[in-house]
Amino acid sequence: MKVKMKKCLSVFLTICLIFSLCLGSAYAANRIFSDSAGHWAEDIIQELAERGVIAGYPDGTVKPDNIITRGEFCALLARYLKIDTTSAEKETPTFSDIDGNWSEVNIEALVDAGIIDPGDYDGSFRPCEPITRIEIIRMMVRSIGKDDAAKSYTGDTGFTDDSELDGADKGYAHYADDYGLVKGYPDNTIRPDDESTRAEAFALLERQKDAADKAAEEAKKNQEDSGSGSSSGSGSVCYPKAQVSFELPATVHTDTAVTVAATTQYAKSITWSLTKATADDGQEPLSLSDAVSGSLTDGGGSITFQSSGSYTLTATAVNSAGRETVYSQTVMVYPVIDVSFDLPETTHTDKTMTIAESAELGTLSIAWSVTKDGAAAELDSVMSGSLGNDGGTIQFADKGSYTMTATVTDETGRSFTHSETVTVYPVPDVAFELPATAHTDTTIELGTTLTEMDGLTVEWSLTRGGEAVALSDYIDGALTNDGGSIRFMDKGVYTL
Repeated sequence: MKVKMKKCLSVFLTICLIFSLCLGSAYAANRIFSDSAGHWAEDIIQELAERGVIAGYPDGTVKPDNIITRGEFCALLARYLKIDTTSAEKETPTFSDIDGNWSEVNIEALVDAGIIDPGDYDGSFRPCEPITRIEIIRMMVRSIGKDDAAKSYTGDTGFTDDSELDGADKGYAHYADDYGLVKGYPDNTIRPDDESTRAEAFALLERQKDAADKAAEEAKKNQEDSGSGSSSGSGSVCYPKAQVSFELPATVHTDTAVTVAATTQYAKSITWSLTKATADDGQEPLSLSDAVSGSLTDGGGSITFQSSGSYTLTATAVNSAGRETVYSQTVMVYPVIDVSFDLPETTHTDKTMTIAESAELGTLSIAWSVTKDGAAAELDSVMSGSLGNDGGTIQFADKGSYTMTATVTDETGRSFTHSETVTVYPVPDVAFELPATAHTDTTIELGTTLTEMDGLTVEWSLTRGGEAVALSDYIDGALTNDGGSIRFMDKGVYTL
């Protein structure tokens, strides 16, 4: 009785499913799903919808970014491969937890087709839980007839997380990659235990036909070679995927050598290429010899970038079968900022100085600092004027040895500096008084008031009637820094 009831229910559900698929296909052929427009998988979704593989949800969405479950993927794969599910239901289900599940017939049909291996599971299938990438990969590889080849494969996958693959999973990952079913992530990982979105699953299905055609063509060729006595027989030589990786710093400057250490495996040769980001977000191919100094070989090398910009360095590794593996790293190269200016060797406190700075700074700023006699000082405490990115005009307020420093710090935190030293002398002042009149028999006591002399010597001079004359010819007495006692020996108008 149970069998009859289940069969009746199965027939009813099948009729409903066919009806919904027909309606869904006609619906999707004329209208894109509300949440697929602009999505990276939009074209794939539309193609699969038109073929009746996906019908979307009742609310008109396809939910491309939702995580896909095992039951959902099995339904998609069975529809895509056009596997007959009408007689797939079993009295005793293959898995303990699929009896009555909406995708039961799809799961059983894939088991019957050899696409799901019950040995991969512990007796339960958990159809409503997310399916992992490696589970999808196994099913896809089996769908193109490469199950035996995958199980007998003993090489490396070429992915950097190869160690996370157990047993035959290395073979499944290898053939999935070799036949274009899956693509590794930009960091050359395959992430076998990650979950997949519905859109990622759609993309895998879309690649299945090309992979199956390639496998069939190879099988046909091997059969022809075998029939004609070719030494290759019915098998083929499998070369492991070449592996290559290297690291670049996130940032570097044009005066810094970058060591590129390439780690390779199964690589027959390595070629290097370079692109530079353009203003319109494109990539401009460059000649390595023009863009960098130094050279790169299969093992890497040391290079120095000649100009600033965002560069992407790519290593292309080729294995013995001529198959390429590409690995890229991007580095931002910053210029070395030339901070320079000049100061005179000496100046005085009554003189202004113009500092000219010509560095190309963009949005950066110069930080100015000063030391006086070796000790740090505040700019406005030792000078007047102002300084900016273009320099400025300043005047020192006091004597001393000053060192001016200009510092520019770029986006990476690297600082560029330039310093100049100037000796600032004071302006000395000598003051004294003479009587307005005197006689030739009068001794004049002359006293001086000296300022900022710093060991300097006062030199005395004399004019008579506007003409320079020798002091000793007209003055009796001697004059020093402190003045002295003098007497004019002849009449006249004198300026001392």
